[in-house]
Amino acid sequence: MIRQSGRRHPPPEGWGYVPWWEDIWQKIVGKMGSGEGRKPVKTGRVTWIVIGIVVLIWLVSGIYIVGPGEVGVVRQFGRFVAQTGPGLNYRLPWPIQVHDIVNVAAVRRAEIGYREVEERGQEPVRRRIQEESLMLTGDRNIVDIQILVLYQVKDAVTFLFRAENPEEALRVNTEVALRSVIGNMDIDHAMTVGRPEVEAETWKILQMLLDTHQTGLHVAGIELQVVDPPDEVRESFYDVVRAKADRERLIREAEGYARDVVPRARGGGGSDSPCGHRL
Repeated sequence: MIRQSGRRHPPPEGWGYVPWWEDIWQKIVGKMGSGEGRKPVKTGRVTWIVIGIVVLIWLVSGIYIVGPGEVGVVRQFGRFVAQTGPGLNYRLPWPIQVHDIVNVAAVRRAEIGYREVEERGQEPVRRRIQEESLMLTGDRNIVDIQILVLYQVKDAVTFLFRAENPEEALRVNTEVALRSVIGNMDIDHAMTVGRPEVEAETWKILQMLLDTHQTGLHVAGIELQVVDPPDEVRESFYDVVRAKADRERLIREAEGYARDVVPRARGGGGSDSPCGHRL
């Protein structure tokens, strides 16, 4: 038995304590063994109490909360073992098990061909990423395309563990899909009535590529932002477009004039002939 003599006891040897831990230990032992009518407390008993508290805290650390629209993914020594839904959940404490929480309800954005940069106190500024936006059409013209992809995580386990970088894979595969579609379309069609077709075909090809590469992502929508000639030739291109439009307008006007005048000329020629009159 340890006698209480006003001298406080350090923690047992082998704990590798530091000064702040020694102070805490001395306070615990001093409070439990001091005062009138109190018997000295055995150091071993205090040790087990402290160990019990530490173990309890360690066990409680396995509690975690999964919010609405989220999925919890539990790993044991690095390997996937369970998927949990919203609410209060428990796993074995670290380092035995760890968890990741993935939001599967949020609609995320990927900007291809541009980035919107927010500057303090100002509206977001759109900056073109030329190496992503310039593409070759089926009639061998260059077009500047900027596209917004909306997507969600549809499989949290696949998203976390199958693809090395699912969101980068989304960007790369969006470019692949879009270049494939634009490469089979002439520039006039792509810039005018073909826009819905570009969106629909890109969506279909992109989802197929994402599934093939096991990214765990679902394409929720595709929105073309810009389909234009490159800045360097934009004015020249629109000059050509305007010239073509003027030419087509003149042709239509000439055809309309011909349809109106020729029948009248034919009818008038017949009535002036003396052989055409009857009495």
